[in-house]
Amino acid sequence: LAGPRVNLLLVVTLPHSQPTGQTLALASLLSQTWGVTQPPLSYSPPLDAVHLSSTFDIVLSGVALLPVISHSLELCENIMRLLKPDGKFVLHEVVRSENQHGRLKTPTELLSMLKVTGFANTSEPKFVTLPGGNYEQDIRDHLKLDGDISIVEIISQKPNFEVGSSAKISFVGVPQIMSHSKESKAVWKLDIDDTELIDSDILLDEEDLKKPDLASL
Repeated sequence: LAGPRVNLLLVVTLPHSQPTGQTLALASLLSQTWGVTQPPLSYSPPLDAVHLSSTFDIVLSGVALLPVISHSLELCENIMRLLKPDGKFVLHEVVRSENQHGRLKTPTELLSMLKVTGFANTSEPKFVTLPGGNYEQDIRDHLKLDGDISIVEIISQKPNFEVGSSAKISFVGVPQIMSHSKESKAVWKLDIDDTELIDSDILLDEEDLKKPDLASL
């Protein structure tokens, strides 16, 4: 394929220590689509012990195999660190509805967590159509859930700068708002005619002018 090389990371949860044929087939398909020679596979956290910062252009989490990864704040922070600036993060996660209670996140909670992590251009959660077969039951068994299963997809982007980066602020060409000339050092004063001032003596009555009696002190 012609085009720039793209570094892709697949984040998956597997019941076994080795990738299955389905995972490798998906990796091969993504390689042909995105131009990646060998997309690495990370079997859930910890990611920081395996990969260097700003390594990947795209991170797909929960997309391969069963979408049973619970995206914690720590995991999203690690993915943010692993992505290059402007890198894309695509996640699939099983969610609960807004009016239900449980250990699963709601789509709103998942969206808020991504924004708190620092991801930008975050898409609205989109519900994913479940394939047939035993796919849905496998998710229930893995997560120990009952009832219907809902999966959302959210696509986010790392901002166009590195986490922890800094830049100097240049003030060249910025107009000076305050002048340091002698005129600017004049003290503010109230311009009032002295004839308008009230004599302080007329504010005191005879009782105020009496000297205090020592016995009353």
